[in-house]
Amino acid sequence: MHRHQLIRSSLIVPAFLLATVLSLCCSAVAQESGCAAIQELGTLHRCANGRCINASRLCDGVNDCLDWSDETSCGNQTCQDHQFQCREHRNCINGVWRCDGDRDCSDGSDEDDCPLRSCGADQFQCNNGRCLPVEYRCDGDNDCGDKSDEPDDCPPVTCREYQFKCQSEDKCISSNWVCDGEDDCTDGLDESNCNNTIHEECPIEMFDCHAGNSSSELECIKFSWVCDNESDCDNNADEEMCGPNTTPSLCHTGQFACSSGECLPGSWRCDGDEDCVHADDEANCEATCGPHQFHCVLSAECVDGSVVCNGVNNCVDGSDEELFSCADIIQSVVSCDPHQFQCSDFSRCLSGEQFCDNRSQCADGSDEQDCPHKLVDECQYENGGCVQLCHDTPTSHFCSCRHGYKINEDRRTCDDIDECSLLTPCSQLCHNYDGGYNCSCIYGFVADGPHCVSSDGNAWLLFSNRVSLRNLSTDDEHTNEALIPSAMYPVVMDYHYRLGYVFWTDFSQKTIERAYLNGSGPTTTIVDRGLVQPTGIAVDWVNDKVYWTDSSTRLIEVSNLDGTNRLVLVWSNMEFPRPIVLDPFNRYVYWGDWGTNARIERASMDGTDRAVLHGTRLIWPNALSIDLIGQRLYWADAKLHVIEVSHLDGTHRQVIAEQLEHPFAMTLFGQYIYYTDWQVGGVIQVNRLTGHNSSSEVLLKTSTITSMGIKAVHPSLQQPADNPCHVDNGGCSDLCLLSSTSLGHLSCACPTGHRLDSHRKRCLPLDEYLLFSRSTDIRRISFDTPSYVDTTLPLDGLEYTIGIDWDGTRQMLYWTDILTGSINMATLEGDNQKVLIHNNESQPVDVAMDWVNDKLYWTDSKLDRIEVIDIVTNHRSVLASTGLDQPRGIAVYPMKGLLFWTDWGSAPKIERANMDGSGRVVIVNSNLAWPNGITIDYERDLIYWVDGGNRTIEYCDFHGNGRTVLISEMILHPFGITLYKGHIYWTDWESRKLERADKLTGGNRVVLQANLDRLMEVSVVHSSRPTVSTNPCGVSNGGCSYMCLLRPAATDDGGLESSCACPTGISLLSDNKTCAPRVQSYVLFSVYKELRQFSLDTTNPVDVQLNVSGVANAVSISVDPVTEDIFWTDTLQLKILRASRSGGEPIAIPQMGNTVAKGLAVDWMGRQIYWTDQDSRSVEVSDYNGEARMLLLTSDDGLSGPRAIAVDIRNRYLFFADWEGGGTNGDSTAVIKRAEMDGSNLKIIVNSVHAGRPNDLAVDYQGDTTRLYWTNSQSENPSIISCNVDGNDRRVLLDGLERPFGLSIASDRLFWSDWSTMMIKSVDKTTGMNMRLELDFPRRGMGDIHVFTFNASINSIDHPCRQASCSHLCLLNRGSRGYRCACSIGQSIKEDTCDKGSYSFIVYAESPAYLDDDTYVHGSLHSIPIGASSAYKTTLLSGLSNPVGVDYYFINQFDGYIYWSDPTGGYIGRVKFDGSGSMTVVDGVIADSLAVDWISGNLYWTEYASGMDGNVIRSVSVSRLDGRYPKKLITEDLSRPRGIAVLPKQGKVYWTDWGDCESRIEAANMDGSGRHVLVQLIDNITECKACQDPENCPLWSWPNQMELNYSSNELYWVDGKQDSLNSVNIDGTNYRHWPRNFYYCFGLGLDTNDVYYTSWQRIDNQYYSLWKWHDSESSMNMSLQRDIVGLPMDVAVVRRDIRPTGIDDVNACAVDNGGCPYLCLPVNQTHRRCACPDELSSCTEHVGLPPTSYITTSSVTMPTSSSSVVRETVTSDDIIITPTGATPSDIPSSQPASDDVSGLIAAYVLLATMLLVLVVAVTLVILCLIKRGLPYRNTSSMLSEFVRFRFGKLPEANNSWNEKPNNLTKQFSCPMEASVPCSVNKCVITKDSDTFYPKTINVKAPLNVDPSTPPTPQSPIDKQALVRIEQNKVVFESNV
Repeated sequence: MHRHQLIRSSLIVPAFLLATVLSLCCSAVAQESGCAAIQELGTLHRCANGRCINASRLCDGVNDCLDWSDETSCGNQTCQDHQFQCREHRNCINGVWRCDGDRDCSDGSDEDDCPLRSCGADQFQCNNGRCLPVEYRCDGDNDCGDKSDEPDDCPPVTCREYQFKCQSEDKCISSNWVCDGEDDCTDGLDESNCNNTIHEECPIEMFDCHAGNSSSELECIKFSWVCDNESDCDNNADEEMCGPNTTPSLCHTGQFACSSGECLPGSWRCDGDEDCVHADDEANCEATCGPHQFHCVLSAECVDGSVVCNGVNNCVDGSDEELFSCADIIQSVVSCDPHQFQCSDFSRCLSGEQFCDNRSQCADGSDEQDCPHKLVDECQYENGGCVQLCHDTPTSHFCSCRHGYKINEDRRTCDDIDECSLLTPCSQLCHNYDGGYNCSCIYGFVADGPHCVSSDGNAWLLFSNRVSLRNLSTDDEHTNEALIPSAMYPVVMDYHYRLGYVFWTDFSQKTIERAYLNGSGPTTTIVDRGLVQPTGIAVDWVNDKVYWTDSSTRLIEVSNLDGTNRLVLVWSNMEFPRPIVLDPFNRYVYWGDWGTNARIERASMDGTDRAVLHGTRLIWPNALSIDLIGQRLYWADAKLHVIEVSHLDGTHRQVIAEQLEHPFAMTLFGQYIYYTDWQVGGVIQVNRLTGHNSSSEVLLKTSTITSMGIKAVHPSLQQPADNPCHVDNGGCSDLCLLSSTSLGHLSCACPTGHRLDSHRKRCLPLDEYLLFSRSTDIRRISFDTPSYVDTTLPLDGLEYTIGIDWDGTRQMLYWTDILTGSINMATLEGDNQKVLIHNNESQPVDVAMDWVNDKLYWTDSKLDRIEVIDIVTNHRSVLASTGLDQPRGIAVYPMKGLLFWTDWGSAPKIERANMDGSGRVVIVNSNLAWPNGITIDYERDLIYWVDGGNRTIEYCDFHGNGRTVLISEMILHPFGITLYKGHIYWTDWESRKLERADKLTGGNRVVLQANLDRLMEVSVVHSSRPTVSTNPCGVSNGGCSYMCLLRPAATDDGGLESSCACPTGISLLSDNKTCAPRVQSYVLFSVYKELRQFSLDTTNPVDVQLNVSGVANAVSISVDPVTEDIFWTDTLQLKILRASRSGGEPIAIPQMGNTVAKGLAVDWMGRQIYWTDQDSRSVEVSDYNGEARMLLLTSDDGLSGPRAIAVDIRNRYLFFADWEGGGTNGDSTAVIKRAEMDGSNLKIIVNSVHAGRPNDLAVDYQGDTTRLYWTNSQSENPSIISCNVDGNDRRVLLDGLERPFGLSIASDRLFWSDWSTMMIKSVDKTTGMNMRLELDFPRRGMGDIHVFTFNASINSIDHPCRQASCSHLCLLNRGSRGYRCACSIGQSIKEDTCDKGSYSFIVYAESPAYLDDDTYVHGSLHSIPIGASSAYKTTLLSGLSNPVGVDYYFINQFDGYIYWSDPTGGYIGRVKFDGSGSMTVVDGVIADSLAVDWISGNLYWTEYASGMDGNVIRSVSVSRLDGRYPKKLITEDLSRPRGIAVLPKQGKVYWTDWGDCESRIEAANMDGSGRHVLVQLIDNITECKACQDPENCPLWSWPNQMELNYSSNELYWVDGKQDSLNSVNIDGTNYRHWPRNFYYCFGLGLDTNDVYYTSWQRIDNQYYSLWKWHDSESSMNMSLQRDIVGLPMDVAVVRRDIRPTGIDDVNACAVDNGGCPYLCLPVNQTHRRCACPDELSSCTEHVGLPPTSYITTSSVTMPTSSSSVVRETVTSDDIIITPTGATPSDIPSSQPASDDVSGLIAAYVLLATMLLVLVVAVTLVILCLIKRGLPYRNTSSMLSEFVRFRFGKLPEANNSWNEKPNNLTKQFSCPMEASVPCSVNKCVITKDSDTFYPKTINVKAPLNVDPSTPPTPQSPIDKQALVRIEQNKVVFESNV
């Protein structure tokens, strides 16, 4: 069963468990059949099948009994508005379950008469309508339920390596199920050949070395030993399954390691819940408990059901008594009616007749205790001794209490029930009084019964869904919008309302982020180091601090809001801290811990006064929320599926809601709890006042993306409080924290790495502390603190840290990481982290700091070397590279110039050398196993070391004498060691301890830290390191030109002398001081992830890695002999890269697109590179920067599989090997071809018989003749061959080789690399004699080589391009000019100059997908230049949810926007052509396809989606190109609108409509009028509808995307059902149909003569493709892009000359929006409709001609001309523009014309009257202005001086500011000629001198500012802006 199928069925699991437990409890309480005894209490119900359930579960719409008997006989229930009533049982279910594909009613009536659902692009639709991921089809599982996902034509199921295949039923089962004694295959194949024995198993916490091999002896090891680079199993099984980059398991002892890498408590193994992603925690588990047994939660035991809830712990973990169900039965306080008897344990109420009736109905028997013999009516005498009520019975009497009271133990007196101390019945304040209570509200709220309603409006919910932060309204609309769509992986969040910030944790980046709460402005990272799993966050809005938890580092930390002054607040006794909340009023912090002993804790906000509030009945306390008004703490437990509440001190704990699915996070507002649920996949609302009887409502259901954190946002939730830190930071130098215990309620604290002074106010650095490393962190223990608590340094990216050391002078820390192959450095506080040395193939293990001479030494156990680096100059040198076998620990003695190290190899030893590498000697080589860490006792001149194999700590002197075992008992696997003062400190891998002991005796052992995995090295930081009086290297670097090292003086007097060293490969000159100026000759070679070199200048070459980053898999390499820049091809990154040999970040070339280059050659004089692309079968060329790139040769030129390539600059030739069949056949051979360097005159010069299998080519320029050499790896006779440039004079230089690969020539010698031997050799290039071994490399992966020899005259060759004037590429040839100018692909050339504006490309969208390794790849947008291959693909944008439709818009000649729709993300976005400036344009839409009206500036799109309310959205919509003024144009009579296209000049819009049998192509005017069917795609609709099977309905049609051919006025579309391309004229004539195998086509783009389309048919069952077809009958479909992982969606051809943009290509909206204030929608070429957006309620639309010239305002419209001026004032919010002289006939109308002549005359009379009034008004204004003396020269210019300005949306009264600042919805204007201020609505403009600068504009809303400059969020207040007049418009200068 797949994960999505568990959502509904998992509702039954907790119900079944609770029912089982309660039924067992019944038998224990009453010893009667079934539920009889407790059933009488009314708390339980007996099901027809004998089960017991809570009576509250009756008729609730859920099958709690599992036989539906609890949902029968429910009568005619009245369902609520949000519910659905089932037909058979009349029960009510959640309304959102209607038509969701699951049968929630027993009769299935909730799935009857449902419309066929629309599945997503990455989904498969079952015959029953369900939508499943496409991966579920043909996977062997009946996921649909009707087996339609597993038809007979499915290929056989392929099982993975960890699965076993059942042959009879074609399914896969876990390999762990084979031979487990159970038939999991129906044919029993999994239990055959098992010898009828069951293999003895290891304990669940151990790893089985012989799993699956029943014949082997049982061998078990710890899981922590798996993949730890040590073979612990005798068959090496614990290391065989580990890849080269496998990180050792980080799970602790006692934890279970999921295959996904997650660590779970070991108690969760086999507990019945699938906690691992792949459910491997429940694999190979024993059978579940029997029907009459109870399964203990933690201990996995089975106990008899009769002992459950009997008050005795029968389970080891006590879970049989701690389940909340027991609390329901036994511990609940029941309030009885006055006439009832209350049992002493308060568990139930009895009627008066049941008291003393000789039958015990109370569980404690209190109803039958002290029963007197009946004589009289005792109540008649002194009220029977009762204080309140007395009740007579046949045998006795009893006392009871009035409502609001409870009976005391004396059964006579009554006490008040404090209702407010229990589950509060009030949403805010509860006031208890004697016998009752009342509710009240805080300021700002109005009472509504027990509820309080905010006068500031409802809260809104801020929640995350792993891809964005979104807001969800809590009103009835439940609007859901993206607030911060750019968040990477937000998990939990909190906010600061007063400052307007939102904070969240990001799991993917391991950071804490901050942004503005209104969604504006950029995102800021405030914490980016030292985080691993930040799982909780809380904001102190009173004191402006942020707190967070990290469940991996096991810490609670605090910092300022910007991340500064970071402090570890709580660190000890933490296991998996997750949720965290704050109470700044009482100054407490609360958190939940998921550990083995799960708990909820509280501490003061300064970390003191820590206490456990709840430590029982908890497993997964996932969510915490605090009610500061009611003083309650709420939490949710995802394992127990409950929500609980208690007082803030932990008392009065109660269950609120049960049988939840998987609650993750929660928040409170009013009477409601809002929580996210991973199983339901959404946001759920629960009434927190109604307790167990509360009903939940799903506010938002997100089945595809998991909902994570959630917070209610409202000002009342962050009320102001007293802040004692407000004044002068509380007197603290750094951190001032609120405190519940300290005097003054504040506490000063210091950031990590500092301590408080004696006055507890100022911070000082630490004096002495211990540093120790673990694999993933480095920790510190201060000697000043009690209990030796540790804190983690805030360092990033630690993957497998081992060695550490420090520099006290610079206060720097150094550490090694063997997985990243790096040595890193940071300050001792963890700041300024950077990489000092990085080498992918090295393994630096330990480091030692020479603090006297500023040198850092390290051991490399992979390269077997000792190296040193100068930390000031970064100069480095290899000191020892021979005779080493896994060197491990290292220590230095700078005062004596000595160096010591341990060696783990086959002959373990400890060596000593001088610090320059000389004087090397072995001092210990006997009785050693695994010598690990080493340290020096500088006081006694001794070395100490630990031996992990011998399990000892030993010491000896510097000569190996006096060897003594110091400690050998109670030590298991010592690893690191250091010495300080009188103690040694060491780490132990196996005991997981950090210990200390006396260095002389080994006694007085103290455990400093325990239970820490992967403990590595240890060091003590202090200020008393010894030094020397004189440093020989301290003055002028000891006279050395490069590096000065220390060594013992030759005089042997204990002094020091300097020793000069050179970089590896450079020789020291005879003066022993100076290094040669450079390496004259060296060999460069590639090894997978690195580039290495060795010098030919020295006698003992040592290869070193170049300091070049970004290498993934270097294949071919080359060097520019002038600049020594290195070029290489990388087949993993699909790039060609260039870097300086001295190091640094590489530059990817070419910049445009990716390439799979196999061969590479450099024209260093023309600064151009040539390469071969075997996959695209091409030879290409580019300049050094990749800015100009073109195809030289392609498959059209006969290329099959080009690989090796070389250039001959002197002869201007290009040589390359072309492999037959692309070289994919292991026995294929190749030919060698030659062309001129511009690609001309291509010919074969060496055929396949003589060429063999050429791996590499090299050209020899030396001498008068040029020769070509190549390596032949043909298996018959691997050899090296040469010939002349014509292919003649072939010679076999060497044969009988192993597998020659790389080839290079230098001077008179030829060098080659060999794949088999991993050697580099050289011979004489002419004779093949005098062979030398240059390098014997110890590892696999050696690739290409290149030999460099410095040659000052390298540029002497004639190169005509030096004098050429080509604008882009200059390519050599043998013509008269000697070269040819060329351009990048897609550009044209004229007179040696390329036309930059001619660039055109195609763009396509790719949906998200899961790769084979379950890696999730987000959706993306890609581009490919027209005419280019797939190698030119560029990813414009990634990280998208699900891009579907694409279109484009040119801003200018060279740049523009790509628009895309994302229906999953719910928005339309745009990005520039170069991939920059991405933004959301339209939010809150489920757009499918879209089209740009480039003339009017509008955007059209189609929508089809099912809403949460069951309604289906179907529309054709429009907005402005910037997303303003969205409007639904067409909503009626649509089935499934999909593709859309526009013809703006004619004012037409076209769209496709899926209707299966009613599919059609429709057209309308661009304002939605004039709609008509252009093409009805189905002729016989009746016959089509009779077919119900999609696979066998040939008449069905699925018209997808569409495009217009603007030159021919033809409309094209693709049909995904008919597998065809179709076209029709725009008038509906000339319908054409091309059934040319357009399989599963979806997207469509048109070029001049080419058709591009995307296909959803997989190629080789693996990838999707983008296709190209030339519009001709003989053309074949060609795959342009064949490796698309996700579904390819729409495609568009982007070029300027496709869409008409001439002077005549305009419409009525082309100029100034046609005079419309909002939307201008063309009706035809001359008329337009001024349309209103949907968001405006008071707006009038009008159709007509645009004015000839106009200035638009919202209240004034002035059509003008040179001869006449007419002013018309319009008082509505919209603008109705009628041009001067227009007649009614000029205005098209959708209504029929009237024949009423009188009406026409009346209209003319009215028009004339209006014009007369306007003329009079204008005249009066002119006279008024003239009288006031305004400086206008003429009336016409005066009247044209009107201005327009805009405001942001005005919020309603009492509405918080959360509108987007660029949402322009209102316009106002004022005429500037008025001297008296003109007031329009809320704006006031005042004249200021003759320049007419308005002084102020006063508004009640945010101004229209740039979204990148966020305003300060707050409640609406008056704002002001400085403005200026620019071209008759008011332009805002700035905010004030």
